[in-house]
Amino acid sequence: MWTEVISEQEVIIRILLSVVLALALGIEREFKQQPAGIRTHILISVGSCMLMLLSIIVPHIYHSTNIDPARIAAQIVSWVGFLGAGAIMRNGITTKLLTTAANIWVTAAIGMTVGAWLYMVASLTTFVILANLIFFGRAKGWFFPQNRYCSVQISIDKKGPALAELYESMKKLPIDIVSYTLKDNKKNQELHLIIRLERSISLFALEKDIRKLSPIEALNISENIKV
Repeated sequence: MWTEVISEQEVIIRILLSVVLALALGIEREFKQQPAGIRTHILISVGSCMLMLLSIIVPHIYHSTNIDPARIAAQIVSWVGFLGAGAIMRNGITTKLLTTAANIWVTAAIGMTVGAWLYMVASLTTFVILANLIFFGRAKGWFFPQNRYCSVQISIDKKGPALAELYESMKKLPIDIVSYTLKDNKKNQELHLIIRLERSISLFALEKDIRKLSPIEALNISENIKV
């Protein structure tokens, strides 16, 4: 009987603990509105825990010494790697999605650790991962502020300064011009730019600085665009 190896109560404890630990990681991802949330993390953790339990119990059921428990663990790692890669390919390679993929991988590891009876290791790992996702994520924003991308559309009178002059003047502003498009219409001239802007720079201040460069008919700045 497999209960000679591990009791039913112990199996229940391991499954419930794998749920609780995965729930903590899944809630954090839900708050960040990431594709892999609570249900996905619980499924991965519980599934990994069950497979790890099987790898321990099966050799004793069949009284076999040829069954290596590490084989199932290796297959879990490979399978979770494909799952994380699928999440990235489906939604595009961004920092957040890479973090989610890594989170999926470590959730499987936590489930396997619980299944292997290493409760303290699994609990400590969950705490460290949560600290990394929550506290270190905020600290990263404080010490390493990320840039943002904006679309700037400028329209000036046909009789006004040339767009080339305006473009050269804009290069002196505290922005990084990623791309630009010049358009000469019958009534006006248009300049469309994609710029990279530091988080500390206000869009209102940027608009004020641009209007100082040249007489402008229309100015439109759009934030949070995809490049």
